Amino acid sequence: EMVGSRTQTSENDTGSEMIGVLLAVGCCTATASLVVFQKPLLSKYDSQLLCAVYYGTGTCFALSVYIILVALPSIAMIDSIVDFQFSDFYFDGSYVIWGCLGYGCVITTLFVYNAYTYASGLVAPSIVTIYSTVLPAWTAIISFFVCNKPLSKAAALGGVMIALGLVLSVRGGMTDQIKRIK
Repeated sequence: EMVGSRTQTSENDTGSEMIGVLLAVGCCTATASLVVFQKPLLSKYDSQLLCAVYYGTGTCFALSVYIILVALPSIAMIDSIVDFQFSDFYFDGSYVIWGCLGYGCVITTLFVYNAYTYASGLVAPSIVTIYSTVLPAWTAIISFFVCNKPLSKAAALGGVMIALGLVLSVRGGMTDQIKRIK
C-alpha cells in the first residue's frame, strides 16, 4: 500500500477528505499567524515567557473542553453527547499508548512551540515557517522506516522538489540579507 493511499471507500470519503484538508489549511494558517504575530512581542518579552503564556492558555482551554465534552458527560452517564466512556481513557493499561501521548505532549507541542518562539526571535517569520514545507517529505521518510510504508516514485520526487525549494528559499533569503548589509 502506498503512502497516502486510501484504505476505505465510501460516499463520506470526499466530505471527510475536504474537512481534513480544510483543517490542515487552518492549522498551517494558525501556525503561520502565530509566528508572525509573536515577532513584535519578542522584542519586549523573553521567548520562554511568551511561549509559557500561550502554551499555558491553550492547555487550560483544552482541559476545559475535555471536562465539558468528555469527563462530565461520562461521569453523568450521558452517552448521547459522546460515543465513548471515561474509562476508555485508561487505554487498557497500555504503556505504549501512554508513551505516545507523552511524546505528543512533550515533543510535538511543548518543544515545537518553544522552538518556534525562540527561532522567531532570531530570524524572520518567513524563514521559520519555510521549514514546515519539509514536513511531508520528512513524514514519508519516517513512515518508511518506522511503519515499513513504501514510498512511491512520485512521492520521492516530490520530496526532492520540496528540499530543493527549501534550499533555494533559504539561499534567496540569505542573499537578500547580504544585500541589505552592504
